Amino acid sequence: MKIVNFKNTTHGFSLIPRYYSFSTIELTLRNEVTKEETLIPISTIDISFTNNYHILNGYLLLKFDFAFLDNDRYSFILKENEEVIYRGLILSITQETQDYKQTNELYKYEF
Repeated sequence: MKIVNFKNTTHGFSLIPRYYSFSTIELTLRNEVTKEETLIPISTIDISFTNNYHILNGYLLLKFDFAFLDNDRYSFILKENEEVIYRGLILSITQETQDYKQTNELYKYEF
């Protein structure tokens, strides 16, 4: 599961793909609540330095622009010519990823 801050519009994370021989790939984001799908084409070289990727030490470093909604879950699929490169989940939150707690401010404990 990848964690992103919904307040940002540019997001990035690293992953290990199923294979490495590809040029332009497609990122399909699917909101698990609304079932709405968004297709984002991603290339190795982009003049605006958004919606691109590169491979470093075996990791695919992905960078893209998208306006996530707060506390929503998204499934995503990376494809090249209908071949799946990677499947995963994205959770959009405002908490820092290092301090992420699934039940943050959801329960109050009294001692």
